[in-house]
Amino acid sequence: AATAPAAAQAAEADAAEADAAEEWRPTGPQCPGGLVPAGCLEDNNPDADCCAGTGHGGCIEGGRATVGRMCHPNGAVTTCCPKPDLPDQEGGSGTLFCWCVSMTHGGEAELTRDHFNKKQSIFACEGWSVYADGSLDPVPVTQLGGFNSKWAPWGSYYNTAVFLRAWDALFKEGKWKLHGWTVKVDPDTVWFPNRLKWHLKGTHSLDKFLLRNTGKLMLGPIEVFSVALVKDMSERMREVCIWAIDVSGEDGWINDCVGHLGATKKYDGQLLQTTNSQPGMCGNKWIVAFHAFKNVGPYAACYATSER
Repeated sequence: AATAPAAAQAAEADAAEADAAEEWRPTGPQCPGGLVPAGCLEDNNPDADCCAGTGHGGCIEGGRATVGRMCHPNGAVTTCCPKPDLPDQEGGSGTLFCWCVSMTHGGEAELTRDHFNKKQSIFACEGWSVYADGSLDPVPVTQLGGFNSKWAPWGSYYNTAVFLRAWDALFKEGKWKLHGWTVKVDPDTVWFPNRLKWHLKGTHSLDKFLLRNTGKLMLGPIEVFSVALVKDMSERMREVCIWAIDVSGEDGWINDCVGHLGATKKYDGQLLQTTNSQPGMCGNKWIVAFHAFKNVGPYAACYATSER
């Protein structure tokens, strides 16, 4: 008899907790492999979810984070699910792993050093790597050896082979596994990582897709890959994409390659703007990236214009 009141009180508490849970329906983030959406955060804000390890709340269904999951006011999510079959990750779905290939002399080297000192460009991302043809002090780099790319008739280089070496190093290092998105950016591209995150809202890093910056192709100043696509590239790119390596530019080659890998290509017309090196053309605060600025002074002027 003494346990009946306690049982009744527990049932009432459970009912009250369930009623409270119905009041909060978070939209839920899209979490990368190994993580699940985790709860209502401060002030029970249903839009302020985060990602956590399996067993800490949330659910993954069909490879995507379930939305509309009910939360208790204390922040606990009502359900948990196993992690999906993707590499274990520690970063949230919106985090970026950013990288570039840089020469160790000339304008690229000076730009990369300047970005590093100011924590701009790829160094403003949650994870980053620099791949270079030698030492680039004080910037930590992965050295690829000499580039030796030949000049191409379209005014750039046959550089696919160099970037394939960078991709191989990137796959081996594994930093990309910790983030929802991998972003390749040229040193002469002025860009803003937080703007890119806004552009990626509503997309899913567990979908295998490329964010394209032109209607039909993809230009190399900024390239955006989902974690699911990079995983597939790490496993199959060297087997599937074997043509024209020595007579192509990396951007056109990678655009064709991901198509052969079955990736979806989503076009974002405001991902990249060509500026003809004019800082005055950098004023649009919704554009993610501006290209090209080959020297530190004009680069800094464009950056300042876009931040005003």
